[in-house]
Amino acid sequence: MSQGSPYLSSLGLSSSIISLVWLAGPLSGTFVQPYIGVLSDSCLHSWGRRRPFIVFGAISTIVCTMALPWTGDTVAFFFRRFSEDETDSRHSEQLLTQILASGWIWALNISIQPVQSGIRALIVDSVPLSQQVRASAYASCVIGIGSILGYSTAFLDLPLLFPWLGNTQIKGICGIASLALGSTVTITCLTTKERKLDAGQVPKQKTGILARVRELTLSFRMIPRRILKVFAAQFFAWLSWFPFMFYITTYMAQLYGTSSLMQTSSIALPGKPPASMTRDSTRYATLSLVFFATTALLTNLLAPRCISTNSSTSSRHQARSHNAAAAEPLLEEAEPSTHGSEGLSSFTRTSNGGKQEPHSVYSRYMASWLTLPRLWAASHIFRPAVLLATALTDSLLVSTVLVGMLGMSWAMTQWVPYALISAEIAKTQTHLPASLQLTAQSASSSGYRLLDAVHGDAHETDDVPGDAEKAADAGRGKQKMVLQAGAVMGMQNMAIATPQMVGALLCSLLFWALAKCEITGGAAAGWVMRILQLSSLVAAWLASQIEWD
Repeated sequence: MSQGSPYLSSLGLSSSIISLVWLAGPLSGTFVQPYIGVLSDSCLHSWGRRRPFIVFGAISTIVCTMALPWTGDTVAFFFRRFSEDETDSRHSEQLLTQILASGWIWALNISIQPVQSGIRALIVDSVPLSQQVRASAYASCVIGIGSILGYSTAFLDLPLLFPWLGNTQIKGICGIASLALGSTVTITCLTTKERKLDAGQVPKQKTGILARVRELTLSFRMIPRRILKVFAAQFFAWLSWFPFMFYITTYMAQLYGTSSLMQTSSIALPGKPPASMTRDSTRYATLSLVFFATTALLTNLLAPRCISTNSSTSSRHQARSHNAAAAEPLLEEAEPSTHGSEGLSSFTRTSNGGKQEPHSVYSRYMASWLTLPRLWAASHIFRPAVLLATALTDSLLVSTVLVGMLGMSWAMTQWVPYALISAEIAKTQTHLPASLQLTAQSASSSGYRLLDAVHGDAHETDDVPGDAEKAADAGRGKQKMVLQAGAVMGMQNMAIATPQMVGALLCSLLFWALAKCEITGGAAAGWVMRILQLSSLVAAWLASQIEWD
């Protein structure tokens, strides 16, 4: 993403058009990923349910990734070969290159969805319930390490070090990314054991777009109010993150270009930077993202060990009946988190008697005040403050430090909402019989299959064990909530993707308005990032309203 905007800009696309091109990501995440998840749940392929989608998704992703940076060369080759009028064909060549590059980005965002959803579901399918928190922590750390390696690779002068990858930086990055994706997916698919489904294990269910919309609507109506508040805060948080993710490189590159021009003004042509400056500015702009990713990783590792929270819920969990024993190790070890480094258990320790034992006076104080929602709200206030500070300096070094500091806020965005939602889901699961807990866990990889157990046909619900029927009669509303745990996670993905669509449209409008004021390039990117931080303040207020006990 960080290299995409500079590349599209080098093809002659305006900032407002680039914003519309980036609609591909959120649109794919909103519509394609849930549909792929539904298909994989009922897949009867000999490779398993997830691996066929992961493999074919990875192949198509590699094809799109490799084709994207070579678009200009490919179009130029055909125009030189078949066009006679070089003057008239130059404009057509540029236009076709822009269209094809935009198309490859859309294809890339669509093809990556089976890989993302398949690997996430594979973790849920393959890891026991008691190890889900640890598996999520490992996945979070690996993602952080991958980000650091990716940004560090983008900082290197790849055409000089690896000329066989291509003569431009973007070609080298895409080549290395394709090699990394192909090798890691191969290792994952060869080493992971996946349970295959028989035809009799796949329940009958309605298909079609309208059926899926109905299922989502029914799910949404039964989501706990606390989770809805998390969704609302996430919406405004991701609205503020969107311009940063896609335009921070453009902003930092201009800062580097400005400082370099000041140092080389005696040899530079008037109004025109040196030939290599654009390439170098993008490379050095990526260095700030290395610090950003490193800060985020360190925060994910250290924050759970430094922050305390009320563990009254943990004490109540220890008093559950034997039917909830399957979930007990998970809840005692940690309140579940899909992105926490240690889970919520790192906040407090409990003795065998279930009493809270804070590590220190500081821990006891933190336990009474600094809850997860307040921490999340503080990160939303911290982000606009840092980005507004970038308007006060033209120093590349100071701006790099400020961008690196934003990694702390990014770590909270990637951790706290998942911890809150997972803890809420686990709280309802402890009320279920053990057989129904296993059903909810095995189905949680899909947010839609779970609905069939509640809203399906009569002959389908008759298969529910007797204990589950009694539990459902006693408290059907809460049972429905638990059975739709996967649907909650699916809708959380929509709460993340939808604001990015809104953000892309707002960015396009803001770039257009700033261009009318003769503010373009990195300067415009900086102001777009700062203006949309208003939504971060809304997210801070919404996060502070989330109850946590």
